[in-house]
Amino acid sequence: MNAHVALRAAICVSSFAGAFMGSALNVALGSIAAEAGVSPQAATLLITLYVGSATVLLLPATALAGKLGLLRTYRLGLLIASLASLALLLMPARLLLLGALRVLQGAGNACI
Repeated sequence: MNAHVALRAAICVSSFAGAFMGSALNVALGSIAAEAGVSPQAATLLITLYVGSATVLLLPATALAGKLGLLRTYRLGLLIASLASLALLLMPARLLLLGALRVLQGAGNACI
């Protein structure tokens, strides 16, 4: 497989994963709220934190890419988003902890 084709495929998959994480959060919101013991309205804060952090950090991530290079920033974003996703699987359902990890996921997604 050509290296350029593989790189494009990796970028497409990771871009899809970022959008999928936001959509999956909408679907699972009721379950997350029940497990964390909060109202669904309070759990919507998780969506706001994820989307908000990704949006706010887009320009700083672009500046970082200008200094570190596109590939390094892309890899850093993948690492941050992946570690935050793994931590979400392993941590107990506490709203504050979930919110902090969603902010990290959004930061990683901004770098992707």
